[in-house]
Amino acid sequence: MNKEIKICYIITSMEGGGAGFSMPQIIESLKSNNFNVTVVSCQSRDMGTAHLLEKHSIPYVILGGKKRSLFKELFDFVKFASNMKADVILTSLSRASIIGQLAGKILGIPVVSWKNSADLKWSSWLGKAIPKVWIADSTSVCDFLSAKMNISPSKICNWPPFVAKDLYPMPHRWDAKRPLHIGSTGRLHEVKNYDLLIEGLAHFRENNPQYRDMVRLSIAGDGPLKSELASLVERHDLHDVVSLGEFVEDIPSFLGELDVYVQPSRFEGFCIAAHEAMNAGLLMLVTPVGELPYSVKNGEQGFILEGDIPQSISAALSKIFKNPNLVYDCGKRSRDYIMKEYGESIYEKRGHVVSEKIKELL
Repeated sequence: MNKEIKICYIITSMEGGGAGFSMPQIIESLKSNNFNVTVVSCQSRDMGTAHLLEKHSIPYVILGGKKRSLFKELFDFVKFASNMKADVILTSLSRASIIGQLAGKILGIPVVSWKNSADLKWSSWLGKAIPKVWIADSTSVCDFLSAKMNISPSKICNWPPFVAKDLYPMPHRWDAKRPLHIGSTGRLHEVKNYDLLIEGLAHFRENNPQYRDMVRLSIAGDGPLKSELASLVERHDLHDVVSLGEFVEDIPSFLGELDVYVQPSRFEGFCIAAHEAMNAGLLMLVTPVGELPYSVKNGEQGFILEGDIPQSISAALSKIFKNPNLVYDCGKRSRDYIMKEYGESIYEKRGHVVSEKIKELL
């Protein structure tokens, strides 16, 4: 098929975040495979994704400024996709997927849906029979689609929204003569469990007084729990040890200052932030959620945090202080894994497989 194929890519909002960061690269890959992509957003919100699309000259349309009824958004999207004469509807995230799937059924247009997390929301089931192709953002979601949603493996493509970069910091050694610098990047939201991270640091200092002044924590991010977390820092007398920073744009530089990366989340999908940290050659401390236990093997790239999270963090830090070589050894295995599994050529191959699957629908 030589003609350019029009894709109407519907998203819930223009709010910035992990999914938004990956969109330009996804769309550029689709364009290289002869697709013309227009992004359609149901709502505006903080417009973080819009700025990224503008930077890459990707066309987009916002159907409404604020959240409206599902039926109103569906009506507007059906009208837009019809006028655009879209060949394919591509959906992302829960609300947009419901709207896109129903619109595809109404218009008789093939639907391709992203699945970005292994969740069992009702929205995941509503139109699950409509998409002709499902794009999973990780191996964990591939397994979920097949085992939990009973989607045929022949309809599932794995296309993680992440590309390894050679320019990220390299693994380094820690000699235990300076404070161990641990850190994390993410929104200061309850799902990230940063309160438990702070509790874990306090637990370690209390139970290892000889290392009390030998550890630092930096969290790069902003969000609704900032004042609550700041109060927790004061309560544990960690104001000289913990830094709650603002949102950081230069992620590689921030990661380059760390020795250990911690992702204590109660829920994640692919988790781009953690994979960026692995790309930077860091020892990882992660909870077994989303793709994290697939990428971080306990004792190899770092340690899995299970059970009582603060105690688990404290125990992992004790292991690192007893064997400082772990920082380099685990960090090197982190980077080696990322470069092998997420190189640019692999990303493009996966994107090409998705493109060919879509073309087979027309």
